[in-house]
Amino acid sequence: MTSCELDNYDYPESSLHGTFLDQETGEAVQSDIYDGTRIGLIEIDEAYENPQKRYLIVKTDGTYQNDMMFDGLYAMPSIEDGNFHPTDSTSITIDGNTEIDFQVLPYIRITDVVFTTEPDDALLTATFKLEQTVDNSIRILDVSIFAHTEPTVGKPHRLSDEGGFLGAAAVPDSTYSITWKIGKDRALDEEDPYYFRVGAIIDMPGARYNYAQAERIIVSPVTE
Repeated sequence: MTSCELDNYDYPESSLHGTFLDQETGEAVQSDIYDGTRIGLIEIDEAYENPQKRYLIVKTDGTYQNDMMFDGLYAMPSIEDGNFHPTDSTSITIDGNTEIDFQVLPYIRITDVVFTTEPDDALLTATFKLEQTVDNSIRILDVSIFAHTEPTVGKPHRLSDEGGFLGAAAVPDSTYSITWKIGKDRALDEEDPYYFRVGAIIDMPGARYNYAQAERIIVSPVTE
């Protein structure tokens, strides 16, 4: 009979948490919960011949947290498939409860978002501004409103969406508008609450959607 060696490693008791922040505005950079930003970490220790990369998932509000980390030095490769300009490779040290924020530059900022409803016609309208941080020769491919019953709504996690192909660079200080006929959307019930979120994606290799914050709205409330 054979058996594995006794696992005598200490249980991971440290944590790593923080926020991805817009380096110019200081605001959290919204993300997707699925197919969104991931942090790759590789533990640097001579005892490990071939350490595996582990990933931390960034939440929709731009924060991340893992409460099962080992103390030590970790290499963090460049993040090149996020919704912001690629980061530099770096290293971080985890020691107990460790907080590390990342300053990044999002590809697109979606600002001044205002949702309005017309209950009688079951219409939802979003007005907003777009600001891209890349050259104006680069297009924004899509701008849409996404809907779901959960606040983690986004392109990969939606019941339905409205908007579509933009195919142009953002015009500074211009107000954009999307109107959604909720009453004609078979995936949604105009009298139920949903989380709505405006998202846009730039035409860059590996880019992910940028978002505004999700808002919970009932388009046509029931009246007695």
